[in-house]
Amino acid sequence: MVGPDRLLSHGLRLMADAEQHSTPRLAAMACRDGLIIALLALVPLRRGNLLSLAMGTCLIKNADQWTILITSKKSKNHDTLEYALPEMLVPHLQAYLEVHRPVLTKQVNRWKADTGNHLWVSSHGSPMTEMAIYGAIAKRTKAAFGTAINPHLFRDEAATARAIHDPAHVRSAAPLLGHRQLST
Repeated sequence: MVGPDRLLSHGLRLMADAEQHSTPRLAAMACRDGLIIALLALVPLRRGNLLSLAMGTCLIKNADQWTILITSKKSKNHDTLEYALPEMLVPHLQAYLEVHRPVLTKQVNRWKADTGNHLWVSSHGSPMTEMAIYGAIAKRTKAAFGTAINPHLFRDEAATARAIHDPAHVRSAAPLLGHRQLST
């Protein structure tokens, strides 16, 4: 297990180092991947819910606060899930939305599809697929840690970290993961 703290640090490092890349496209991809990794380290969403994040519907801004809202129709257990975007990620999200996402949306490929309000945009200018998100996360974590950490393992990492570092509050892992029962 790598641990959420190391995953968060890696995501933050990817975003901080994004501008060192040779092209705006590579910088945008590094920022996007870093934001995904940092977000999953703090809010371990299921891959489908991560993919479904769209501005105005699942990612909502009220004043200076962002909220992640997964409706009952989109959650695995059909419960509405609501998470405040961790404050430390707000400036990174804003940089991605203002600088890097527009770079990605301008990319043209023969399979280009309209990005609409989808948060995650591929290197080809289309909304990312589940497999593209999986591949980007696995590639970045393998480069950093020697082993690929897939999106679902972020959920395992979060629950395990709670059990090890704060066993008195291990039950808080269930709502974090969107589980109805502690046994899950």
